[in-house]
Amino acid sequence: TCLPFSPLIRLRPGVAAMATPSLLCCMFLAATCALTFGEHVRMPGDPKYYLNLARIEVAEGTIFPDFQPEVKEYTLDVTQGSATNLTMYINVDLMHYDPMFCPRIAVNGETLHYTPLEPIKHIINIGGSIAPVKKDVQIQVSDPSGHRGGFMGLGGVRSETYLLHVVKPPQEQRLVMASTIRLTDSTGKAIMAQPAFVANSPMASNLRFHVGFDIEEAKLTVGCHNVPGVSWELDGKPQSGYGGTLHLSMSRHYTRRLVFTCVYSDPEWAAVPVQRSYLLKVLKHVPQHDAGDDKERILKLASAQLRVIPTHGFCAPAPSSSEDLAEPGVSPGAGEKEVVSETGFICKINQETAMLVATFSSVDGAAPEVSLISDSMNEATVLHNAIPSTVHVQHGRMHSRLVMEVGDEAIVYPVLLLRPDDCSSVVCKQGRVVRPRDPFAAETSMCAREVCSDDDEPHCCVDKAKCDTYSAGCPAGFGLRDDAAQALCAEGVCALTDQGMCCEVLHATFTATTTQAATSMIATTTVPPATTAAPPPPTTTTTIVRTTAGGGWVPTTITTTSTAMQLLCAEQDKVWLPLDMLGTQPTIEDSFRSCQERCLSTPKCEHFSFWTAHQHCHLQDGRADRQEFGYGFMSGPPECTPGNLVPTTTTTYTLPPNEVCFQHGIYWGPLIGGLLYFDAPKEEGILACQVRCAEWSACSHFQYDTKAHECALADAASLPNPGAPDYVVSGPPTCHGLYNELSDYVLLQYRMAKAADILRESRMARSPTAADVRPIAGFGTLACLAVFAIGLFLVQRRRPMLSTGSASEMRLIPAEPLADRGGQTVE
Repeated sequence: TCLPFSPLIRLRPGVAAMATPSLLCCMFLAATCALTFGEHVRMPGDPKYYLNLARIEVAEGTIFPDFQPEVKEYTLDVTQGSATNLTMYINVDLMHYDPMFCPRIAVNGETLHYTPLEPIKHIINIGGSIAPVKKDVQIQVSDPSGHRGGFMGLGGVRSETYLLHVVKPPQEQRLVMASTIRLTDSTGKAIMAQPAFVANSPMASNLRFHVGFDIEEAKLTVGCHNVPGVSWELDGKPQSGYGGTLHLSMSRHYTRRLVFTCVYSDPEWAAVPVQRSYLLKVLKHVPQHDAGDDKERILKLASAQLRVIPTHGFCAPAPSSSEDLAEPGVSPGAGEKEVVSETGFICKINQETAMLVATFSSVDGAAPEVSLISDSMNEATVLHNAIPSTVHVQHGRMHSRLVMEVGDEAIVYPVLLLRPDDCSSVVCKQGRVVRPRDPFAAETSMCAREVCSDDDEPHCCVDKAKCDTYSAGCPAGFGLRDDAAQALCAEGVCALTDQGMCCEVLHATFTATTTQAATSMIATTTVPPATTAAPPPPTTTTTIVRTTAGGGWVPTTITTTSTAMQLLCAEQDKVWLPLDMLGTQPTIEDSFRSCQERCLSTPKCEHFSFWTAHQHCHLQDGRADRQEFGYGFMSGPPECTPGNLVPTTTTTYTLPPNEVCFQHGIYWGPLIGGLLYFDAPKEEGILACQVRCAEWSACSHFQYDTKAHECALADAASLPNPGAPDYVVSGPPTCHGLYNELSDYVLLQYRMAKAADILRESRMARSPTAADVRPIAGFGTLACLAVFAIGLFLVQRRRPMLSTGSASEMRLIPAEPLADRGGQTVE
């Protein structure tokens, strides 16, 4: 305002008188300006030139803590996971600047050209869209004059720097999406997946590749994102790098199944590894089965059987057209590329989680993929050949399908999983009782349907046992009663509790070997020889083990062992895996003996496995393993020689072994009764001790010293002590499904209580006495008073300084975070 008057006064002094009022006004305005803004507006080069920003904002994230001009360091959390660029807005405070002389602003060394009347906008590139980002952004505000600070201008250009720590977490779900899945044949021709694979897409995780019947080899290329922390697995086995190429032989396979998995593991971002799996199936084309002959050929190409391990139930084949296998509301028939077998399976299971075994064979040596599919539970369980697999069975009826994929065809077996009622709910006729439970043959204790009826009585009930079958032994001087053949025991099997009913007078003479601790009676009966000259006749040995207690005989257990010498030429329901040795293909043979002869004439063949359903002959070498659940197979050595003459032993106990609920290294105490001694092998002694506990109603735990052959019993009030040697075996009177959990809980409670006692004792030992605490307490009081006095003195000295300071210089300064203390930041 004042500048226009200067030349006028200088050039035409005569006008000065007229300009005096305006000049005075101008001078007043200038003085007012100086008084009002002189403290804020500084020119470049001035040591007080303002070098703070008014605001920083980023559209794609949040700055923490909230922006304040005096705070120079922030964290920028990027909230848009797909962002590759950040849009930054910067404001300057024009109250502190002449608009012609605003500060110089540079971001990461790049000078920004801007006008002070508009917000400053700048784009920052932070890299990939799915990988994690940790990057620092520097915003430098400097004096545009280039004036140097410090003593005599020896310092650098005056500037202030704002530091932004940019943090963007990874997109974990996108990081584990495959970048490459490609299949080509031996000529390099690409084979399209169904559905089509799209890189970085969450849609396709189950891909099928159909190859021609004449394809001998295919090449599969897979890859994950090349990002630190990303790796890949094949069939659950970690691989190196980010992907690779696999050569798949299709000459002996109609189906190749692989599981390809991308894994992201970085403890800084993911507490647990994140992964995504792709099920890849390469299916070889099988000619259509429109005609009946083609369908029969497909069914003979491969076949399967389904079983339940005997302790969990049993499976029986049934016609696919039977009413039991017809699923309500579902029309029978095969889908596209499916062949329904003429045979299905009805499986009766006695528990919610059962072990099912599928056995199968393919005439061309292919490795079919077999799955048990339950649409009602939306589950598909892959079953491996002759290997038990866990299947969940719901109450009532559960219709399923056993699907065996042979190339691009599927053979379907209807399956009914049934949870029938237990025989214990059946009312037996007079003189009959519920059949004793056999844990190794669950089918003997199950009714035919979900609810038992009178029709189940013949199956579930048996006649009461007669005393002539009582074998638990009578007290000294007693034997079986004369009319033992007519006298009845209480249950279907005579037990120790029937001693009073069955024992009267001793009628038998034993050859006994007596020691101070125990007496063993062994009776041996030789079965007459068979009509054939070989193998040698079997022998049967019955051992009665007794102990002395209270001056009388206490029979413990009966062990019956039958030993027979037989030629191990073939075993029923056993198989050797891998099913086909290298260099061989399955053949069709008339019988297992023809298959055995083929093995004998094949170099390096040590076993054969014959699939009886369709006469498939498979050969195995010395690297194969014998599988116990080879239902439908017959297997054996190349020839029958005297070297194959092996003893086959069958041992029968009054109760089966229950190792599943035994524990090692635990004593129970206090004990009840006296010590019992068993002159028996380890397993039989453990069983005998458990049987003794089961026969005594007061017994809740048994423990057996396998070295000293000592059996001790304890009641429900006893406590476990885990300090016993490992050769001490303990357990309950009988094994039930929940015993392990209950016993572990009891043991845990005991250990926790023991640990609490030890901790309490150690604290009491370390606790100071009242006399020790008094001097410490007095010293602490004096120290607190001294600190309070010093603080009050410093506050009083600080007050004059605050009161005399300029109001414009007083500001709130954000507290700097203190050191991290145990994961908590203290302001």
